[in-house]
Amino acid sequence: MGISIKYQTMARQFEARYDQDFETFREMILHSQPSFEMEQDYFDWELAVTGMADMKEEIDRLKGLCQQL
Repeated sequence: MGISIKYQTMARQFEARYDQDFETFREMILHSQPSFEMEQDYFDWELAVTGMADMKEEIDRLKGLCQQL
C-alpha cells in the first residue's frame, strides 16, 4: 500500500470514528481535556493530514520540474 493511500485511509477512519473532519476535531481537542486515546488519535490523524499535504506539495513540485524539461 502506498504511503499516500495509507494516510488517506487513516484520515477516513478517524473521520468515521469521530464523525467530523480533522479541523473540527482539532478545535475540540484544543479546548478540552481529551483522554489519552483521543490525544493519541489527534497526533496520528495530524500525521495523516500533514503527510497527505506534504506529499501533494512534493508531487506538484515534481510535476513542475518535469514540465520544465
